[in-house]
Amino acid sequence: MPDPLLTLDAPASPADTASGDTAVVTRTDPIALEAAPGQPPAAGPRYVLGEEIARGGMGAVCRATDTVLGREVAVKTLQSRYGPDSSAARRFAGEARITGQLQHPAIPPVHDLGTLPDGRPFLAMKLIRGDTLDESLRERPDITHGRGRFVAAFEQICHAVAYAHACGVIHRDLKPANVMVGAFGEVQVMDWGLAKVVRIADPSAGRDDAEAAGPEIRPLREVDAHFTQAGSVLGTPAYMSPEQAVGAVGKIDARSDVFGLGGILAAILTGRPPFGGGTAELTRQQAALGKVQDCFGRLDGCGADPELVALCKRCLAPEQEDRPADAGEVAKAVAELRAAADERARQADRDRVKAAGEKVAAELKVAEQRRRARLRLALATAVALLAVGGGAFAWWQAEVKAEKAELEAERAAADADIRSKEAAAREQAARLLALATELRLQHRYAESATALGQARDAAAAGAEDLLPAVERARADLAFVRDLDAIRAKRSTWISEPGGKGRFDWAAAPPAYRTAFASRGLDVVADPPRAGAAAAAAAIRGDLVAALDDWFVLEPEPAIRTAVSAALRTADPDSAAAPFRVPAVSSDRAALADLAARLDVARTPPGALIAIAGRMTRRGVDILPLLRRAVLYHPRDFQLAFTLGMAAPRGTADSVPALRAARALRPDHVPTLTLLAIGLIALKDTGEAIAAFEEAIRADALAGGRNAAHLHYNLANALADGGRLDEAIRVCQTAVALDAKDARGHYNLGIFLFRKGAFDEAVRACETAGELDPLNARGVENLGVARHAAGDLDGTIRAWEDVRRLEPKNPVIRIKLSAVYVSRLRHRDAIRVAQEAVGLAPKSADTHAALGDSLRAFRDIVGARAAFGKAAELDPAQYGPLLRRLQAEPAPPPREVE
Repeated sequence: MPDPLLTLDAPASPADTASGDTAVVTRTDPIALEAAPGQPPAAGPRYVLGEEIARGGMGAVCRATDTVLGREVAVKTLQSRYGPDSSAARRFAGEARITGQLQHPAIPPVHDLGTLPDGRPFLAMKLIRGDTLDESLRERPDITHGRGRFVAAFEQICHAVAYAHACGVIHRDLKPANVMVGAFGEVQVMDWGLAKVVRIADPSAGRDDAEAAGPEIRPLREVDAHFTQAGSVLGTPAYMSPEQAVGAVGKIDARSDVFGLGGILAAILTGRPPFGGGTAELTRQQAALGKVQDCFGRLDGCGADPELVALCKRCLAPEQEDRPADAGEVAKAVAELRAAADERARQADRDRVKAAGEKVAAELKVAEQRRRARLRLALATAVALLAVGGGAFAWWQAEVKAEKAELEAERAAADADIRSKEAAAREQAARLLALATELRLQHRYAESATALGQARDAAAAGAEDLLPAVERARADLAFVRDLDAIRAKRSTWISEPGGKGRFDWAAAPPAYRTAFASRGLDVVADPPRAGAAAAAAAIRGDLVAALDDWFVLEPEPAIRTAVSAALRTADPDSAAAPFRVPAVSSDRAALADLAARLDVARTPPGALIAIAGRMTRRGVDILPLLRRAVLYHPRDFQLAFTLGMAAPRGTADSVPALRAARALRPDHVPTLTLLAIGLIALKDTGEAIAAFEEAIRADALAGGRNAAHLHYNLANALADGGRLDEAIRVCQTAVALDAKDARGHYNLGIFLFRKGAFDEAVRACETAGELDPLNARGVENLGVARHAAGDLDGTIRAWEDVRRLEPKNPVIRIKLSAVYVSRLRHRDAIRVAQEAVGLAPKSADTHAALGDSLRAFRDIVGARAAFGKAAELDPAQYGPLLRRLQAEPAPPPREVE
């Protein structure tokens, strides 16, 4: 008979939630580290490990205390899944050997190399305090923020890589995540695990040659031999050179690192890497084909110094021979560009001072001219009174005419200068306005707001008539962001008692009404006027899409009629118009017929989404429509997201659509969350964890409204991936973020149970039960935890609660009967087993549970009858048990309490 206790499973994750930062719990386990080969053994535990601060594909890095020297260091260990003789261990040792020989201020020094007691290698190195360049770039409010500081950091990166190239070493995995930036601008190029020695210094060479080439770096021969096979693809696809992406090992050289440097510079200037295809394989394919056109387009629109953009493009040239020869050449170019920029800034300061002086001199000159003019006028008057002829008057008249011509010429020059400045300001303001519109259409709202702020400054400097247009664009952007927030909010999962939940659709209609009314568009009171205003608006598409969404979700018939009327005015000729008629939108058959005949190619994406919304509300399958829609409109984010949300989790429709949506809008928290959940369904735990972590970062930038939910979803993924300790730490963070959310406590209890910390699991489950006593699965888990902790009476109390919450659940009665048997509560055991049989008479397990309870009380006759029924239903499992029972003598039954 199966174990009467059910295996604990995590509660189902909601479909949409969002974000925060992962906390870690400090460890203080001293580990005895063995010395490296050829070194004396360690005298005792030298390093005491603290919290884990980073984790990569092969290794994990912990903060540690060097007990010999009394300093903090970073200890990097190979992950336990790699054995001491694995290729990963050899690469790890190679990293330590190479990094330890690279002596440069921007390359972290290695202090020690040794082995753990299980034979895995470790290395101790300088503890770098700060953030990765990737984290710093993500935290920027816009791509122009702090650009000068990041370019200065990039120059330091180039110098570090140039030193490595001079030593004959190439990094092969340059990316922002492998660069640390300290609080004072110090830079460290990290993770030399894929580094390769491509030139070994010739000992017979002269001293001058050796110094020019850099110090001799000696690799571990077996490491290089093992990892230079043709066809090997090493690196990160988003930043990978074409020769790396195709596995052309023989062609990889310093120019491959130059491509990586170009990728880092592209991330600094545009906020995105050179390649991004949704999946690692698609991204690698882009890299292999050298598809840099999209990246170059982003570089052209980033607003950076043209010479810097040109250098970035040279570094990212698909053909190796078109790139700079090595990092030293790139470092020199960046230094020259920064020096030129500094000189331009100094010259601008000098020009401002000169201009201010010239202005004062000009004002003094004008004042002097006026004084002389007054004097000449007085003299002319005196002469006129004394002169007897007209010659003096003629002379005076000529002087006045010359003065007038001079003043008019000066005025014309000043007017021309003003017109030139106004034209430049107007051109810049218009360009920034157009850029802001394009960014808004791409859902890059923060960058659009930055562009509009710059447009306002440009207009104020000489094109003040454009200021009203800028302010209208700013108001339109604020309106679009509000509407987008409403749409996102209605995709948020709302927890309900009993472990249930729903999407917050009910919040959207009143929010839409408020948003429109606050802009002077009272859709309910005056639909024609509101519709006409929407039709004339620059953001007409966004307003129509919002009205469509409102129409679908609005529960009040009168308001739905008003919204429909506004839509007919705002968008009368749309292909979606027939779907907006209330009588049609409520007719399932009519909707299905219209959708089947719809010309998807000629229907705008917003209308298609609205149509899908109406069909969903009436139970019409929308997947065929959406599949056609994304084929004809592959660049529309909302269509991809809608398909990903509507399709069953983890299917061939859902995951590719959500990956496409992520590529179009990488900061959209619901997209990232749904993608992660779909990946879990596909058992792709690693990518699911990465997607949840992306969602956490994106949500943190948006204010962290969903931090707790995202953390416990991440904890579920970590647990599924076998990373139980991390799951517990992340779940503890979720509980700290929202102590009143029962799901976090339930999940924490589950993970603690799996770890064997039964008393802690009981406490977590008890807290969850207090917060949500109607959650039957959670209360059942509490009983499981109490049973593991040896509290049988507590187990009975919990499972009796579940029995009351779920009066038709036979499984809980099977489990409860087994515990009653353990406590010798005969009558109760028989009672609940009989209930189980009554609820599921065709289940062999319920009859077997009754047989177990009867057998425990020596009612062999009754037990034989119950197991006989179980054997009829499942002869393979219960037939042998029935035969053994039939062979037993029948003892007198026990007394039943």
